[in-house]
Amino acid sequence: MPSCAMRGLAIAAAMNLAAMCGGCAAPGLGAADGGTDGGAEPDGGCIAAPGVLEGERSVASRNLPALVWTGAAGEVRLDAFHAPCAAPGTLVVLRQLAAWSAPALWHVGHTAPLASMPGVTVLDLWAADGDAMPMTPAQLSVFSGFYDVAPGALVADPDETLGPLALAGIALPLVAVVDARTLHVERVLTDPRAGEVEQVVRAVQARLAGEPLPRTPDPVLVDGRFSRDRWDLIVDMARVPVPSASPSNAVADRPEAAALGHGLFEDPSISPAGVSCASCHDAARAFTDARPRGMGIAEVRRNTPTLLGAAWVRWPFWDGRADSLWAQALGPIESPEEMGSTRLEVAHRIAAAYRGPYETLFGALPPLEQASRFPARGMPGEPAWEAMDAADREAVTRVFANAGKALEAYQRTLPLPVSPLAAYVGGDFDALTQDQRHGLESYLVAGCAQCHSGPLLTNGAFHSIAMPGVGEGPDLDLGRASAFEALRASPFRAQGAFSDAPGTPDPLARLSTVPAATRGAFRTPTLRGIRLSAPYGHAGTFTGLRDVVRHYGHVRTLDPDPRVAGPPDPHLREFDDEHIDPIVRFLEIL
Repeated sequence: MPSCAMRGLAIAAAMNLAAMCGGCAAPGLGAADGGTDGGAEPDGGCIAAPGVLEGERSVASRNLPALVWTGAAGEVRLDAFHAPCAAPGTLVVLRQLAAWSAPALWHVGHTAPLASMPGVTVLDLWAADGDAMPMTPAQLSVFSGFYDVAPGALVADPDETLGPLALAGIALPLVAVVDARTLHVERVLTDPRAGEVEQVVRAVQARLAGEPLPRTPDPVLVDGRFSRDRWDLIVDMARVPVPSASPSNAVADRPEAAALGHGLFEDPSISPAGVSCASCHDAARAFTDARPRGMGIAEVRRNTPTLLGAAWVRWPFWDGRADSLWAQALGPIESPEEMGSTRLEVAHRIAAAYRGPYETLFGALPPLEQASRFPARGMPGEPAWEAMDAADREAVTRVFANAGKALEAYQRTLPLPVSPLAAYVGGDFDALTQDQRHGLESYLVAGCAQCHSGPLLTNGAFHSIAMPGVGEGPDLDLGRASAFEALRASPFRAQGAFSDAPGTPDPLARLSTVPAATRGAFRTPTLRGIRLSAPYGHAGTFTGLRDVVRHYGHVRTLDPDPRVAGPPDPHLREFDDEHIDPIVRFLEIL
């Protein structure tokens, strides 16, 4: 997250909880937010014998049991932080985090004010990585680099130990302020504002020590609306992104490759049915097709996603069954429902119409004019293809892969829409109307920025949001859960023989089973150009923005739908209908 000096704006660290947390009690109100059953400190100074946790204890009851996690160096036990003889106000602050959550990452990058407070130990519980996959201890060293100062400990917690403390939706970070003497949870905060945790800690320490409660300072807000953390998120949303590297494609950023890719993208002769990439990706519609589901030779099961921001997508397709944009580009070409072509037909078309540009980039084409060796049509599984010599099959497949790399190079040049949000964060507050600013507030209050964050307004991760698909029962669309087998089997993986960086580490190597949370999970789409890319959802379920925003607001109380593969993500929060129209007004400027 950017530090955002705010051009001289002094943003107060402490915020008023009642005003900024949707009705939560203000710091220091004790039992109004769950209270405490820690009890009075007995004579002698100790709450209990060291290491003894007496009575019935559960996370839901706020009397924490002897929880055990795994850190990078081995086992980490909560009772190691139990200090029954400590001074009143000695606290452990537990933070449930995920690397896909922008608010969680903001707090991680601003750990220093909390960790420096006297009598406070910060213990961070990482549930998931940036792809919303379960966190493993081996990954923790990577995420330690996100901190401005290291916490007391950080552990992998894929089971989200603190989940029972959340009343409705685990808005991250989920923070538990714990009395180290009793391991009782004194306060719970979800998605707190900048400085809010520190203010609550001061209030809890004062109450436990029998001292006067500290005054809650008046918040200082940017444009009279946004706390420091939320403003930092807004600034990041308006940032001009730098395209991600594409190490498996050596020509990804070469203009001549983009020119070749543009030709292939527009060329209907790539397909015997006359279907081009541009047939479904119309520039006037944010490179979509205005249909619920894509239509090539036949209608497919999923909506045509926008190509805006494609250069930054880690896992293309709705289910992430490719690991590069060039590999993704090859799938529709050989799909019998989409373009109905084959790699031999693509190679012959390149030889006929694009030989010069191709050979300048990739070297000589194979002798495709030799019809006895290179039939007019063929792909794996077809008799004509299987009858070819293995070396000739590999040569044609390399031409096919190179076509995908040129298509990627073209897509990486597609400009993003210009939004007035950039002028707004630059200090021109009139760049957004009052309605649009109110919509931006609602967008943040409703939790949209948990996933739709950063300059592309997406975390690129996979979440189940109870969005109906096409088919049910044995034909149910399982989303991400069905993608791992296809990705591992693909010859066009970043680790494969046609990659320009075959030594790329395999991010799937750590997965021995398909994580349960991936069932029914689909990639978070970008919101750039969203007004132009209706209908919405991986199956084009919703025709308008208001419909899809309302779905989010009610997702946790929807009736069961047999077209939905998995339960909704536990981090989704419901919001009142009063936020729907303001959010739509904001989305329309993106």
